Amino acid sequence: MGTAYYSKGFRAAANGDLLRQKTLGDGFVKERIVVPNSRSLMQSKKLTCAWLIRGCSHEESFEGKVCQCDGETVRRIYNHCPIAAGQEPLLKKRKGAAKPIMSGNFWERFQCDLIDFREKCVKDKHGNVMRWSMVLKDHFTRFVYMRPLPTQEAKGVCHELNIILSHIGFPEIYHSDNGGEVCSAEIIDMLTEENPTIDAVRGRPRKPSTQGSVERANRSIKTMIASLEEEQKQKGEAKNWTECIGRAIGAINVARCHGKDVETPYYQVFGMPYYQPSKVPLSVLRRATTVLAKALILESPSFNQRMDVLKEKMTPE
Repeated sequence: MGTAYYSKGFRAAANGDLLRQKTLGDGFVKERIVVPNSRSLMQSKKLTCAWLIRGCSHEESFEGKVCQCDGETVRRIYNHCPIAAGQEPLLKKRKGAAKPIMSGNFWERFQCDLIDFREKCVKDKHGNVMRWSMVLKDHFTRFVYMRPLPTQEAKGVCHELNIILSHIGFPEIYHSDNGGEVCSAEIIDMLTEENPTIDAVRGRPRKPSTQGSVERANRSIKTMIASLEEEQKQKGEAKNWTECIGRAIGAINVARCHGKDVETPYYQVFGMPYYQPSKVPLSVLRRATTVLAKALILESPSFNQRMDVLKEKMTPE
């Protein structure tokens, strides 16, 4: 094997070692072994974390045999590591999904995931300490359901799934990650008992992008809850994310995506708008406490006709 020169300051020796070169003042070139040929990972104090993050899994220590270097050196060394390159090939990033998931109607595919709220442990209205939240999303309509959970156990997820799916119907495909709390045998048995034709699929290990739809919903939910908690703080109330779930999910299910003639998830599921059409702001309409007050604000013949059919009083007593 001949000598191969890489980036500035590095070269591969005849035996395969990766050497770091340093030119001294008298012109003498000093070389130190950076990565021995028999190993692909050096576990020195400054490089351990960087290498573990990049995917190499070796744990041997070469302290004393390798030099300490900065982050730029770590990147250079990694680019010439044959084992690391084989484990995680460098591919050019492309726009969009390599193989997009296609859905054609409601409850064809539901994706399930958990959100970690252990740093915000709070009690709900029943006095139970909630640490997790289950998110269930329909892939076609983007309609989201959410339930708080005290623990990460599969039996709690199974119970909440059974309640939600019993109301709306069991899907054709149940999609989750490889976590035991969302794809345990208990959950699969419950789903197959209610819907024998259901297909339970899992995403690729350590690849959240394979269930990117529900992961994107998780990010929106956490952002919305953080905003609602800030409102609670400004009102002088204690932060409690369990009390913000309703408003957060309502806002997400009535949000429109970018595009022409795009309807909200709520409209796609129920075929009607979330709010009755009104020319006045909702903040003004919320201040009306009686049917007569609402009729005066709306000035809508259809509203008055509907109240007449329901035999509601349109005049003050």
